Amino acid sequence: MDWKTFYDNYESYEQDELVQKFMNLSDFGPAKQVVEVLDEVDDSEDIRTIVLKAAEKGAFDSVEAIEELEMSVSDEVLNYVIGKFAEGRKLSVDDLEKLGDMASEKKFSEILEEQLDLGVAYSAEEIETLEEYLNNDELLIRLIEEVKAPLSIDDIENLDFLLPSGEHIDDVLAGRGDLAGALLEWEKENNMDGDFDDSDDIDGDY
Repeated sequence: MDWKTFYDNYESYEQDELVQKFMNLSDFGPAKQVVEVLDEVDDSEDIRTIVLKAAEKGAFDSVEAIEELEMSVSDEVLNYVIGKFAEGRKLSVDDLEKLGDMASEKKFSEILEEQLDLGVAYSAEEIETLEEYLNNDELLIRLIEEVKAPLSIDDIENLDFLLPSGEHIDDVLAGRGDLAGALLEWEKENNMDGDFDDSDDIDGDY
């Protein structure tokens, strides 16, 4: 059965029949229509079955589609759908912000780590935005290590402020030859000698 035939008649089906027909569909309609079908399903396990099937077939192929779904499923199912959508896909920071509002911290960290594995780099300003959704120091440090160049002195200052206690921006970025000049200027501005040494903080307030 195709989606149009199913959607035109789904309100007339009994629960078991509705789920069975849904599972055997040859194609799926837009997320808004899938959610309308879910509103007719009483059993949470049936809802889970339907949503996972639809997700596997790409019914939730945008952040907006996932937002349609958010209030109709459990956190577990929502996180699965989010993960399925994000898998292998480079996402905009705007999309990541929206997913950060819906996903668990663990799922969001997994998505962001995959973005880095895909070669995506973020500006200092973007890292400041994404950090609000993170509770993962190791991932935050990796984000900063792989920050998109160029950086201004203000960028370096802001990233340094984000780092966990005991971490210092000159250590985190010391291996980045493309940022050496900006780091040197930042150290001069902070009364440091530019040798990337924590003991160089003359003021003692670093």
